[in-house]
Amino acid sequence: MEEDPFKAFIGKQEYLDNFFQILEIHKKSCLRQNLLEDAEMTQKNILMLRTHAANIEKESLQQKFNKDFYELELWNKEQVDKINKYWEGIALDYEKKFKEDEEQLLQEQTAKMEQLKTFQLEKQNQCTISIQLKLIESSESGSRRNSEVAKEKTKLKDLKQRQREERKKLSGSHKKQLEITRMKAEKKRNEIAKKWKSELEIQEKKFLKHKKELLNKLNVGKKNQDLRLKAKKRAMVAK
Repeated sequence: MEEDPFKAFIGKQEYLDNFFQILEIHKKSCLRQNLLEDAEMTQKNILMLRTHAANIEKESLQQKFNKDFYELELWNKEQVDKINKYWEGIALDYEKKFKEDEEQLLQEQTAKMEQLKTFQLEKQNQCTISIQLKLIESSESGSRRNSEVAKEKTKLKDLKQRQREERKKLSGSHKKQLEITRMKAEKKRNEIAKKWKSELEIQEKKFLKHKKELLNKLNVGKKNQDLRLKAKKRAMVAK
């Protein structure tokens, strides 16, 4: 299929005007020679060809828009991918650090609890030894030491109760400390997500702005072609 010869005039309005000027001269020549049918046919051809030329120009504008818009979409995708890759890296690095910090905190808390239990066990052993000594002394001296043994057993019972409360208090403190750490982590995650979203929104606005500019350029170009064609038609009718 042969290429439309009017495509050679795309963006070359001066050459196109010269072409139609030649046809106008031919039409006038026909009129001077009283070749009215030829003049009318030339007039129809001029109108048809001007319309065709305007459509070719608008088609060219549309193709240019399609090409530019395709490139704009590629650029936008590249920018979005770049933003996502950057913030995914930030998020993953933070999660890695948080897991390490959380694990270290849990290890420290476990070590503190074990240390407390060891210390408490030593206290219990001391109290138990004291009871055993009292029992030995009681067996040697009869019932005179029984009350002292009972007191030591009560002291051991009270000691165990205080120790349970100490462990419970430490466990509560550790739990609260862990909750605070996790709340801070969640806050940081939200900050990352917010900044991530903000950058994507800024990129989206840039994309839409460029898209609007391309559409405006296309619409203005097509409108100018229509206005130019209407003006030429009115001028021909006036003649």
